[in-house]
Amino acid sequence: MARRNSSELIEELFCVLPSSQRENFSSHLYIPYSRKVHRRVYCYGHSAYDLWVQLESDPTVLLFNEQFEDIAFSINEKKFTAKPLFASKSQSEKSAIVTLHFFVQPTADDMEDDQVPATEKEGAMLDWGKQNGIASEYRARFGDSPDTKLTIEDVTSLVYAHDIRSLRQKLSDYLNTKQSVWILFDNLDKGWNTGGVDDIDVIVLRCLVEAGRKIEREMRKRDHDLYCVIFVRNDVYELLMQGSSDYGKDMRAVLDWTDPDMLREMLRLRLVSGMDGVDPNATFEKIWRDICISHVHGEDTSAYFIERSLMRPRNVLKIFAHSKGFANNFNHLKIEESDIEKGVKAFSQDLLVELDHELSDVCPGVPDLLYHFIDHPSEASRSELALTLRGGGVGEDQIEKIFSFLLYYGVIGLKTQTGVQYIFDVNYDSKILTTRAQRLGEDARYVFNPAFWDALGIANLPLKISNPS
Repeated sequence: MARRNSSELIEELFCVLPSSQRENFSSHLYIPYSRKVHRRVYCYGHSAYDLWVQLESDPTVLLFNEQFEDIAFSINEKKFTAKPLFASKSQSEKSAIVTLHFFVQPTADDMEDDQVPATEKEGAMLDWGKQNGIASEYRARFGDSPDTKLTIEDVTSLVYAHDIRSLRQKLSDYLNTKQSVWILFDNLDKGWNTGGVDDIDVIVLRCLVEAGRKIEREMRKRDHDLYCVIFVRNDVYELLMQGSSDYGKDMRAVLDWTDPDMLREMLRLRLVSGMDGVDPNATFEKIWRDICISHVHGEDTSAYFIERSLMRPRNVLKIFAHSKGFANNFNHLKIEESDIEKGVKAFSQDLLVELDHELSDVCPGVPDLLYHFIDHPSEASRSELALTLRGGGVGEDQIEKIFSFLLYYGVIGLKTQTGVQYIFDVNYDSKILTTRAQRLGEDARYVFNPAFWDALGIANLPLKISNPS
């Protein structure tokens, strides 16, 4: 760390050189955008990037720069030539402090190993007053190989080799500049199959929940508003709670969409924000009549969209976008019946590809499984569906797993006396559908969701089994 009082030097240090050419210390180049200096910063190497993260997140650092010429200096009578990595300016109670952070390359050939202040691979990063951090220490000890496996002792030594209390205090000091902090964890269950999450997945999730509780408590003791939110599927949450002794301790918010009117309101708000001259308080019916016909095949068009959306907001928007695109291409003043038919068909194909990829995670040994339902009747019994799955190469041990997948994701629904019930009609509680199907026994009939009819060429007819006699 070097400190100078020369105003000319300070002005030179923080002057951005547009034509400055930096030596590439490694093959890793990071170009993040800095909100402090309002431009992109060039970080050559992992250590430079780690240092930028520290400077960017440190509230005491007012300004920094990474473009300099070479500087010659000496340490312990040894001469060095350094190309500074960063110069940072911070404010103390009495004066401004300018700190230089740089790589060091010794000019003397007889320098002993124990005098080299950092790793030999990327030079020496001299930053007196700051430690390299866990990431830098990990790379120094284990390298960058993605196949490295750490023991419990390795992880413990990496974490607790540093002053956790000091780190917690620095984090608390930084949070003084924030009104509130929300830490969101999503897509944790990507690739997990329905009802087939193993014990390791549940343990990892439970540890994450406990870690979130702990950091919330620590920061709230210091008067910080910090919240950890974890997004998981309903069935995964139930598995997590099965092995928990304090059911109900965590706050749970259900984000599933089960009300068609809520989807209409979501679509209304999107239309209001995206259209000029529309009254923000206008009803959905009034706006919808101006852009789309009222009925298609004798059914309300908005209900027609929602019925094929699997009750997912993004699917409603996809169907609308496809239909609107066809209306624009054919210069229609509003979305016509032909536009809706073409839009639903395009969406159906997208949905088929999307769910088939998810099914590949559940059953990787049987690719393109959903395509085996091409030209299948819309209604069938469980045994008839199992027969189709066997024809697609599914083993007996996987039929139950795949059947649960089709039921949970709304590909099929259970036919009852009051109509067809899909998973979103029972608040995504698959046990309700399973129990009702067990009561019906062999008389239970399943219906494919209309969203897949166009892509799979499914006929709206029940399956007829010919009698060989």
